[in-house]
Amino acid sequence: MTPPLRAPTIAGRPPSALIIEDDSFFAAQLCQQLAQAGVHELVELGSVAEADAFDFSLVAPVDLALVSLSLYDGDCLGLLRRLMEARGARRLLLLSAHSFSIARTVQAFAEVLGFPVVQVVEKSEPPQAVSRAIAHALRTPVPAAAAPLRPLSSRAVAMAIAEERIEAFFQPKIQLATGEVVGVEALVRLREPDGHIVSPAEILPGLIGTGSTSLLTLQMLRQAARLSADCLDLGQSIACAINVSTAELADSALCEEMAEIVGSHGIDPCWITLEVTEGEMMGDLAATLENAARVRMVGFGLAIDDFGTGYSSFQRLSTIPFSELKVDRAFVHGAARDERARLIAKVCGEIGRTFGLRTVAEGVENRDDLAVVRDLGFDYVQGWVYGKAMPRDEFMSFLQRSNALI
Repeated sequence: MTPPLRAPTIAGRPPSALIIEDDSFFAAQLCQQLAQAGVHELVELGSVAEADAFDFSLVAPVDLALVSLSLYDGDCLGLLRRLMEARGARRLLLLSAHSFSIARTVQAFAEVLGFPVVQVVEKSEPPQAVSRAIAHALRTPVPAAAAPLRPLSSRAVAMAIAEERIEAFFQPKIQLATGEVVGVEALVRLREPDGHIVSPAEILPGLIGTGSTSLLTLQMLRQAARLSADCLDLGQSIACAINVSTAELADSALCEEMAEIVGSHGIDPCWITLEVTEGEMMGDLAATLENAARVRMVGFGLAIDDFGTGYSSFQRLSTIPFSELKVDRAFVHGAARDERARLIAKVCGEIGRTFGLRTVAEGVENRDDLAVVRDLGFDYVQGWVYGKAMPRDEFMSFLQRSNALI
């Protein structure tokens, strides 16, 4: 007989749980399974009415809340919102008798509400599968609360750019067929005098309205071109990507400056790719198309970034001469367990190949993600499974270690 799956103690104590389920037979099964998993403190509520009358603060936060999506007497979605407002649970296991697409939407809703861990189990699954889902949910670490962001003021951002204190961090891009590091994406960072690294989420909001966007782009380009040139001197062919806005892409003067910067570092523009975020609307369409053609004629690569998340994807693909398509991490990380995300990633990859573009999967954070994108035939990957964004010197050491093994 297979022993019951038990959850580890949490902070040195047995885990606690909350059940909200109106099917008394299924609820009794859950109680037994939770006891087998080592849960000692358990609250069981049999309806929305009972849950509405219950003061969640008396038990909050439980380690695991199991909530049915088919409660006959009320709105389970409103119940989830109230549970989150009360900080009633560290982990949430949704008990679904609905279609996968509905369950996935409710899961996404719960994640947006702020539940740290949200998982789904079908009520039609065999008892052993439900037991495994319970044990897995209890074993899943609750992410530490993110440190509050400290956005820089527009003045501070403009000053940092004017003083050229912006630092590029480089995230490796890996060719799946060979495992070789073949490129990087340059990402914006700012190192303060005390050593604190300021993230893009704290820098970019302050960039709006400063008039310094193009200056920032050119600073990032100089650092990217310098890295690519130094790598070529070492016999390593590393292409560098930088992010540009659609407004910058429509600026013919900026295109000329970028070509001059790349030339001054003694490299061909083919070693630089400009990534245009899909989530931005195009303003001056004629100027955008003119300069998109110009940067490609000069020799720069042009990538459509975060594909699948923004505006007019197919219109852009049909009119702008992209050389690369990057699929957003939302459809990559976790795709091994999310069939809809996997299907979207698959379709995006097929679209890229149909248009003759290099395909890149972003957000590959673990071996499951890697197995999915490999199976889907992507050309390149970025993500923590290979390497995070890192300072220049750290990347150079990473490059020599990684490619020396191939």
